[in-house]
Amino acid sequence: MRGQAMAELGLVLGGLQQRHAEGERMLQLAAATDLRVGAGPIEQARRDISLGIVRTARGEHEGARQTLLAAVEVLRAAPASSRLLLIAAFNALGSLEDKRGRDEAARRYFGDALALAEDRLGPDHPDVASVLNNIAVLEMRAGRFDQAIAALERALDIRVRTLGPDHPEIASTRMNLGSALVFTGDYARASGDFEAATGVLRRASGLEARLVEALYNLANSYHLQHDYARAVPIYEEALARGQALFGPDDPEVAYPLHGLGVALVELGRLDEARPLLERALAIRTRKDVQPIDLGELRFALARAVAGRDRPRALTLASEARADYAGDHADEDVSKIDAWLLAHVDR
Repeated sequence: MRGQAMAELGLVLGGLQQRHAEGERMLQLAAATDLRVGAGPIEQARRDISLGIVRTARGEHEGARQTLLAAVEVLRAAPASSRLLLIAAFNALGSLEDKRGRDEAARRYFGDALALAEDRLGPDHPDVASVLNNIAVLEMRAGRFDQAIAALERALDIRVRTLGPDHPEIASTRMNLGSALVFTGDYARASGDFEAATGVLRRASGLEARLVEALYNLANSYHLQHDYARAVPIYEEALARGQALFGPDDPEVAYPLHGLGVALVELGRLDEARPLLERALAIRTRKDVQPIDLGELRFALARAVAGRDRPRALTLASEARADYAGDHADEDVSKIDAWLLAHVDR
């Protein structure tokens, strides 16, 4: 029982709370306890699945793969009553391959997990929802948003009915569903899912990083609807929580800094926007960032500094234009061209 408790704690620490080193250490202690009491290979396979999940979260992909495959080999030869653990093993392998960018392998493992879960547990079991959630992420990456939304809606229905409305996995599904809806342009509906996810995470403990992400996505969904006044206080909360959690210069902090700064520019609050956008630009130019994101940031800062430093504003706008042009964002290029035309003396 002690070994089981340590294993569960290890998965919570290393998986849900992203305290990877602590989680792996707890799982190794659980495995040592198993050895002392003579636990069989099935219990060790159970531990290996959890350890593989934590190692995946930690970025130790090859070690995680070997650990999970060892568990699969044991479970394939196990009695039928123990083979249900294969669902978790296949799902974990699918998640691992997804993180490695091997979509076909991930889809194969998730398909195995879903077929086994539906056959042995029924179509409305929480394990079915877990696999559907992961399949939906793959579908989004492939641009099949209708399929992703259908899978997530089914997963959400199962999880609400079986886990209750305040389970952290409800937040995960709603976050994914909101992201899929953003891609389809249904920003209003996405706001509802992000808001519901935020509510769940506010009532949870130890999930502060996920709450920061949910707040940012909620603010961004209002931003995309041009409801900047509503987005600003949510960005501010995401920024405050993110800085307290990650530190002021962490790349994660750049997201709410960026969003808040742009929203303030749109509201004409340029003095407030300038220092935020300067910080965001300093952070983002230290790492590999998509050109379109830098373009939005530079153009917002150009508008914020135009009244006090016109040469720099023109330079920033020109750089933003190049960023957008490199990403073939023709509409944004045209917007910057119009701004430049209005600000360059002729």
